[in-house]
Formats: sequence, structure tokens, C-alpha cells
Amino acid sequence: WHAQVDELTGLLNRWALRRIALREISRCGRTKSLISVVMMDLDGLKLVNDSLGHGAGDTALQAVAEVLRETVRDQDAVARIGGDEFCILLPDTGLAEAATVAERLRLQVDLMAASHRGQAVRVFASLGVASSESCGLSWQRLLEQSDAALYQAKREGRNRVVAVEFIDASDSMEMLNDGDPED
Repeated sequence: WHAQVDELTGLLNRWALRRIALREISRCGRTKSLISVVMMDLDGLKLVNDSLGHGAGDTALQAVAEVLRETVRDQDAVARIGGDEFCILLPDTGLAEAATVAERLRLQVDLMAASHRGQAVRVFASLGVASSESCGLSWQRLLEQSDAALYQAKREGRNRVVAVEFIDASDSMEMLNDGDPED
């Protein structure tokens, strides 16, 4: 159990999510159903850490994790895959429905009321959505496309959802290589 769960948030870790994703992708191949992936990155966590301390940042991460758990279905898988990055696997879900879920998640993070030592802790979220409708049943391709959509959301002003049928993944790699000092 400890090897599969992020200690701070109680969500799955990257390794556990990959195992579940590969199993779900295989099932989708057999049943001819859809699967979608939502990548989420928090906007403003660096500012929280710098102004209120890392304890406040941890509080924000834990509050976001709770929002994710409460907002998705039981059959969905939610993981913290990096510092302030989360990934949500949505089995039996097409792109339009996944975009709706992502917007609901964005709004819930926006409305989230977290506090640390009496100080309000506010963060926002940028989300990217991809579906097997355009990516096929490849875990790597779903991740690349949802990540590219996420970085498009950041380029377009943050605190938004971008769901696309196809993005050139080199665009997100370019963004990653340039760095993102605002996070």
C-alpha cells in the first residue's frame, strides 16, 4: 500500500496510476469503450510556498487532493504525479464528458477554502484533457496529449481547461524546456 500511495495527499502515485491505466486500457480495448486522461497543474503554489511557507503549500496540496477525491467517480483513478501535478484517469469517458469533469474540478479548486495557521491558502488549476478517441489506447500517448493540452492552458492564461483532439506534443516539450517560473 505504501509503495502505491503519495504520503502527503493519500492519492495514488505515478507508479500505481500507470498499473491501473494499463489494466483499464486493456479492458477498453476488449470492450471498445473510451478512456480519458486529465492532467492538472496548480497555479500559484510557488507563491503560497514563498509567502506562507511550505506547510501552507502542503495544506493546499492536501485540500486539492480532497477536492479531487470528492469530485470524481469511484471508478476513476487520481494520482499526484509530481510536486503540484495531478493526473486523473477517467474510464468509460469520452473527450466532451472528460472536459466537463475537468471544468468541474477547476471550479472546485477555485472555490476551495483552505487555511494554514489562520491564513487563507488560495491556488488555482490549469487542466489538459485527452481521450482515446484521438490518442488510441496508448498510455504514453494519452499522457503526452493531456500534458500538451495542459501547457496550452497555461499559455492561454492559466486557471482554465483545454481539451483537444490532437496537439503536437513537441509544443509541450518546448514549454517544459523553457521552464515556467510562474508556478
